[in-house]
Amino acid sequence: MIGNYILVLACRQEISLQVGRLGKLQFFPGYYLYFGSAKSSLAARVARHMKLQKGLGKLHWHIDFLLRSPAFCIVMILLFPGMQTRECALLELLLREKIVEEDWIISGFGNSDCRCKGHCCYLPAEKLAQFLVFAQQALKKAGGPAGI
Repeated sequence: MIGNYILVLACRQEISLQVGRLGKLQFFPGYYLYFGSAKSSLAARVARHMKLQKGLGKLHWHIDFLLRSPAFCIVMILLFPGMQTRECALLELLLREKIVEEDWIISGFGNSDCRCKGHCCYLPAEKLAQFLVFAQQALKKAGGPAGI
């Protein structure tokens, strides 16, 4: 099944990571939201992310470098099965709701297939509760509880 998803990653410590061709990026403690899509199998895409978190699989996409780092861990995955809009539409909603700010988006991260600024953004710990309320409402609109 196709669809979109949001990975919620916790960053445990300040760290500088080489992220593919983007180069060395600085990450800070807090949360990072990665907005992804699956054109064929949402389950397979999420399973791939989980494998990388365990140290298995090859590094291919920008998100893979974060998933492989011990500084990051997946704390939640929100699934939007059947959603056919661009994954950045979810990020645009968060911007409109003032849950994230434009300068928290990591420029060029994960968006090689579209023209938006990026598909990953920082989320300070104090914004997590606000994000979770948004996520709950978005999941209801999408047809029900599909978070992991």
